[in-house]
Amino acid sequence: VLVTGAAGFLGFHVARARRARGERVLGVDRLGGPEPALAAARLARREALDGFAFRRAAVAEAGALEAAASGPEIGRAVHLAGHAGLRGADVPTLVRDNVSATARVLAFCRARGVARLVHASSAAVYGGAGPAPAPVSAYGATKRRAEILVRAAARAGGPQAVSLRCFTLYGPWSARASAARAFADAILDGRPVRLHGHGRMRRSFTFVADAAAATLAALDGFPPRDADGAPWAAVDVRHPAATGLEAFVDALEAALGRRARRERVPAARGEVMADAPGTGGRPVPCLEAPTGLGDGIARLAAWHVAVGRGLAGDPCGGMLRRPRGRAAP
Repeated sequence: VLVTGAAGFLGFHVARARRARGERVLGVDRLGGPEPALAAARLARREALDGFAFRRAAVAEAGALEAAASGPEIGRAVHLAGHAGLRGADVPTLVRDNVSATARVLAFCRARGVARLVHASSAAVYGGAGPAPAPVSAYGATKRRAEILVRAAARAGGPQAVSLRCFTLYGPWSARASAARAFADAILDGRPVRLHGHGRMRRSFTFVADAAAATLAALDGFPPRDADGAPWAAVDVRHPAATGLEAFVDALEAALGRRARRERVPAARGEVMADAPGTGGRPVPCLEAPTGLGDGIARLAAWHVAVGRGLAGDPCGGMLRRPRGRAAP
């Protein structure tokens, strides 16, 4: 199995889950993100596994993926490489990382006869709680464009494909800039926790191990087919319950044993107040994440205190009070 973005957040967990099933994994990543220590630590954990091989390559560059994966036979692929999140990139960078890179992966899959592709899309394609894709951010627009390319390639004889619309992921080994870890850092440091949308935003917070399991299910499971008969499907991956930011911080307070100072601020441009569908649902399948918020946050907090703070250059080396009853993952 080829996994692009193997040193990323979801890629780290997908590679681990795949190896746990005894399958050989070829991981590819450019290692060019804003947190090199975190990426290196993720990669070191994966490279210690038998059956995991790594090649450094930027898949958006012509010929890079072909050179990195020139040896082994590739039967299936998981394309997770790309820019993650609304912030931190201009439009040309988003197009390169999310659209051009996907086009390169599709060309590689077609040339190498890859039978099945799982592609990491995003809930940002919806642009809110509506039933159909209507992105309101450049990030969401590039993710939607990548979906269209994947579907077109599947119709034209490329691999059967599933585009996973993952909702807000959290868990161990997440980026320090992610909301959950930024909130945890602020609580531990005694700084204000900035709640966008004046704290009224709601998100389907989804534990990363559940998203990794959904990725494997999409790779191994049902033959995808859309309403027009194309061998492609879009699938939501989310926890069934939406949680407000205030309740999310409540869970972090309980896990960390500290009180948060809350600062309620307006939503940033491109942010939506809710990402979960309304009562009518959406006309796409949904792989529901079973991990509850309390359990998921406790596991994140234990890892963040024991490991994550040290990776981020915390002067205490991560040696802060660990939540009772939890070992670091």
